[in-house]
Amino acid sequence: MKLRVQGEGTVKIIRSSEPAGYFLGDRTGTCLKGLLGCLILLLYPTAGYSQMSMGGSPLKSSAPEEVEWINLETVRVDELMLEDEWISMTGRKNQRFATEIQVSVQPGQTGTWKEYPNGTLVWRAGIRGKGARALGLEFSRYVLEPGVKLFIYDPAQKHVLGAYTDRNNKQNGSLPVSFLPGDELILQMEVPPQCDDYGELQLGFVRWAYLPVITNKSVSDGYFGNSGPCNVDINCSLGDDWQVQKNAVLRLITATEKCTGVLINNTRQDSTAYVYTAAHCVFQDNKYQNPIFYFHYESPYCDGPDGSTEFSISGATLIATGDTLENPRDADSLDFALLKLSVAPPAYYQPYFIGWNRSSTPAQHTTTIHHPAGDVKKIAIDTDPPVNNYHNLNYFPELVRFSHWRIVKWDIATTEFGSSGCPLFDQNQLLVGTLTGGQATCTYPYNDYFTRFDYAWDYYPEPTRQIKHWLDPDDTGVMSLGGLAGWAVGTGSIKEAEEISLFPNPAGDLLNVQSGMARGREAGILVYDLTGKLVLQKKLAWQGEATLDVSGIQPGLYILRFRQGDSTVTRRFLISR
Repeated sequence: MKLRVQGEGTVKIIRSSEPAGYFLGDRTGTCLKGLLGCLILLLYPTAGYSQMSMGGSPLKSSAPEEVEWINLETVRVDELMLEDEWISMTGRKNQRFATEIQVSVQPGQTGTWKEYPNGTLVWRAGIRGKGARALGLEFSRYVLEPGVKLFIYDPAQKHVLGAYTDRNNKQNGSLPVSFLPGDELILQMEVPPQCDDYGELQLGFVRWAYLPVITNKSVSDGYFGNSGPCNVDINCSLGDDWQVQKNAVLRLITATEKCTGVLINNTRQDSTAYVYTAAHCVFQDNKYQNPIFYFHYESPYCDGPDGSTEFSISGATLIATGDTLENPRDADSLDFALLKLSVAPPAYYQPYFIGWNRSSTPAQHTTTIHHPAGDVKKIAIDTDPPVNNYHNLNYFPELVRFSHWRIVKWDIATTEFGSSGCPLFDQNQLLVGTLTGGQATCTYPYNDYFTRFDYAWDYYPEPTRQIKHWLDPDDTGVMSLGGLAGWAVGTGSIKEAEEISLFPNPAGDLLNVQSGMARGREAGILVYDLTGKLVLQKKLAWQGEATLDVSGIQPGLYILRFRQGDSTVTRRFLISR
C-alpha cells in the first residue's frame, strides 16, 4: 500500500508476518470520500470538538511494540522556581506550572510505521522528558483526513487521550492537547486501509510540567481545591444573582499558565466568540501561547465536589492586545488581550457574552468571578467603589499610568494566582476591568489592580491594540452594552428576575420593591447579609409593590430574595447613608 507523506522524509513501514495476536479495538473510522463524506460532515457539526476526544482505544498487539523515543532537553527546575519567585514579587496573578520546549516531530521524519494484518498503518513515536510531573503537547500542524485517528497515551496505557480525528481540525491548523501524568508518552496515528493520505501532522511544542498537574484521580485535572479557604463557590448563595453571567467566565490553561477569561459581547450582538483576558496570560518569552478554554468548570453546589472539564475548546486567534510583548522597559503598555475562539461554542455549552461599561466613573461596588489556582469557579465582592485614576506606575512600571481600577480591600473572598484575566463587574453586572495582579490573598485581601476597560477601549489608535474596533465595529459610540445569551434561556427564572426592581439602589432607610408577580397571593421577602445571615423578613399578600424599612440594617451590600409559590427571585442591593 502506498502512503503519501506530507513534508520531507520517508515513511518506514514494518510489515508484520504474524497473522494473529492483534486486538483491533474500535475500528469504525474509514477514509470518507466524495459525496458520502460531505453528507456525513454536514450531519455531524464540529463546533464542540476542537479539543474533545472522540473515544475509542488505540490499536495494539500482544507483543511489545517498537517505539522510537525522542529525549527532550534537560529542564532546570531550580531556575524556573527562582523565576516564579520573582514573578510573584511583581504582583502578577497568573500561575505558571510548566515550561515549553520546541520540537519538530513528523511522521515523515521521526518514529516508526507498522502495517497490521487488516491493512491499517500505524505510526508511533515516544516523547521522554526525564523528571517531568506531566507532559502536554501542541501540534503546530494538525489537519487529518477523515478516518485517520490519533491517540496519545502513557507506556502502560493507564491514561489515554483520543481519538483525535478530522473533527478536531481547525482553520488555524493547530491543536493543543491536555497533560498526561508522568515523563513519558507515546503518539500513535492510525491510517485505515481505505486511506492513501493521512493529511498533515507535526508536533511543535512539548509542555514540561515541573509542578503537580494531575495529583488525585478523584478530581478532573488536579486543580480542584487548590484555592485558599476564604474563596466562595459561584453556586453558593453569594452567587445567586450571577447564575446567567457566570456562563461567560472561562478557565484558561496555556502551555505553561493558569488564568481566567470572559466571553464578551459586541454591538452587532452576533455571538462572535471573543474572549477578553489579560495579555500576560497568553504571552511568554515574547511568544503567544494558545490556550485551552474550559466552560462551566464549577462545583455543582455550594462547597460541593469537583466540576466537569468536559466542556472545552482549544485554540484562539489573538485579535488585539495593549501589551508590547511584555517588554519590562516599555512604560507604554496595557495589560489586555482580545482573542477569538477557534470555533464558536455550541448552544449546549450555554455561552453567555458579557456586557460592558466603558465609563470612566467608578462603579458603586464591584464583583469578580474567577478560577483561583485553576480551581472551580469562585466569586469575590467589594462593597466599596474602586479607586479611580490610581497611579500604579511604581507597582507595574511597564504599564500605562492611571490605567487601573484599584480594589482597596475585598469584603468577601479574594483573588489569587490563576485569577489573572478575570472580569471586574459593576453594580449593573457589566464588565469594567480585567485583573492584572495585586497583593490580595485570603490573609491579606488588599490591593488588587484591574486594567480599566475604558483605557483598553481606544487608548491606542491601532485596531490591533484596542478593543473598540472589534466590539463596536460600526462605530455606534455606545457607552455600555448589555449581555447576550448564546442559547434559548426560556421564560423561567430569567423572565421573573427581569420583572422585579429595587429602588433607590443604593438605599437609605427605605427600599421599594416592585414586581409583576401574581397579585393577591402570599409572598415572602427575605434579606440576607453576605455571610448568609437573615437580617430582615416580611410576609404579605402581594399587591405589586412593597416598601421595606431597612433603617435598622448597617450600610453594606445585601441579598434580597422574593418568594411566591415555587418561584424565587434573587437581587442584590446596597445600603448607603
